[in-house]
Amino acid sequence: MIGEKVLRLEAHLGYVHKGIEQRFQGMTLAEGIRLAARISGDSTVAFAWAYAMAAEALTETQVPERALLLRALLLERERLANHLGDIGAIGNDAGLAFDWRNSRG
Repeated sequence: MIGEKVLRLEAHLGYVHKGIEQRFQGMTLAEGIRLAARISGDSTVAFAWAYAMAAEALTETQVPERALLLRALLLERERLANHLGDIGAIGNDAGLAFDWRNSRG
C-alpha cells in the first residue's frame, strides 16, 4: 500500500485568484517575462508567449518571421507534452499505479 486512505475528499476546482496581476505592476519588461513564464509550470511557454504578444503590441514591435515560427514550434511541443502527461496519468487514475516495492525483476 502506498500513502494513506482518504476517507472524505471534497474537490473544489475552479479559478483561484493569486494576485499575479498586481505583481506585474512596476516591473520592467524583462522582469515581467520571467514572472509570466513562472505562473504555471504546465504552460510556461504559453504564458511567456502571451506576455510577449502583449508587450510587442504595446511597443509596436515587429517580430521576425523566424521568431514566430520558433514560438509556434515551442507552443506545440508544450501542448503535446501536456497531452502525453495527461494520457500517462489515466492509468494511475484508473488504479494501475506501479508499486516498485512489490515488483520482481
